[in-house]
Amino acid sequence: MAGRSGLTPLPGSTAGCGKPHVRWCGTANALLSFDSISYKDRFIPEALVPYTVNGQLWGLPAGAAGGFVVFTNRALLDKVGLNIPSTYEELKAVGEALRAKGLSAFTHPGKVIYMWPVWFFTTFAQTSGNRPIERTIEILSGKGKFTDPDFVEGLDLVFQFSRDKLFSPGVFGLDFANAQSEFQTGKACFYLFHDSIAKGLHEAEGEQLKLDFMLMPNLVKKPVISQYPGGPGLVMAMPARIDPARKELALRLIDFLSSDDVNRESMQINGGAVPVNANVPPSDLPFYQKEKTEISKMVTYLDWFYPPEITTALQEGLQSGLAGRITAEALAKNLQALLERLANGGYHFAG
Repeated sequence: MAGRSGLTPLPGSTAGCGKPHVRWCGTANALLSFDSISYKDRFIPEALVPYTVNGQLWGLPAGAAGGFVVFTNRALLDKVGLNIPSTYEELKAVGEALRAKGLSAFTHPGKVIYMWPVWFFTTFAQTSGNRPIERTIEILSGKGKFTDPDFVEGLDLVFQFSRDKLFSPGVFGLDFANAQSEFQTGKACFYLFHDSIAKGLHEAEGEQLKLDFMLMPNLVKKPVISQYPGGPGLVMAMPARIDPARKELALRLIDFLSSDDVNRESMQINGGAVPVNANVPPSDLPFYQKEKTEISKMVTYLDWFYPPEITTALQEGLQSGLAGRITAEALAKNLQALLERLANGGYHFAG
């Protein structure tokens, strides 16, 4: 999710303008555009979308693209004699069958507050009619509101998982290691988490764990595509005020670092789901090869668009709502009031 790029500073490059910062830096004319490069087709389209703002490409991806799919333990589904659910009703039935055996449908590192928004990003993709980014931009630019029905419904769907007891009973006390342990040891059937842990889980397979993944079942009782939040892991960018004497060298270095050979080497060393370079194959892990076929359903994390105050309020509000302390309607009103205060103080959505 939102954070630094992780790149070592390059000659004339910007390591600090990480994923969400590309939007802010680019629209502030602090970066050079990559629109004129001749090798855009080197990358999968999904890896360029997050760095394209107002029709301009402000950064280039590196490494792997991927996101939060629903890890699935087929051994537990076999245990209760059910198939991978395709609707919320089927998912709820799986949860009830598991609970009867002292098991859980979903585990989650609920103690880590910044992990909760991925649930909303997943539900809002459906309630918005597969327009989560467009609707987010409308809301942040004042053409819509957080109190609009599709946004409220997305919030309430997350809370519905809690109301229907689909989470582990002690979910708010789980950190990353505890949540992964619940999934890995067969105590929970599903785990909405980043695909970067797939290799370790695959190596832990046994009688209690048969690893697979699904995308979230249809939650809205109308035709939608199940999408999942994600994006490229790294970004390379160049400052607008680069020393002219270094510009050509920086462009050549970025060309080299974004080449197929370097991307292939990076994938071998660092792993990851889907290489950002179109001609570099994913690893031979079946999990990642399957995800490659679903990469068109990946949607950029919505908190790459939010001002930080909204991100924090959403994190806190989701955790409170899942604990039953606030309704979706009340949380939406809080977010809208916060956005209006920010706007009155000078906030303006950039791009």
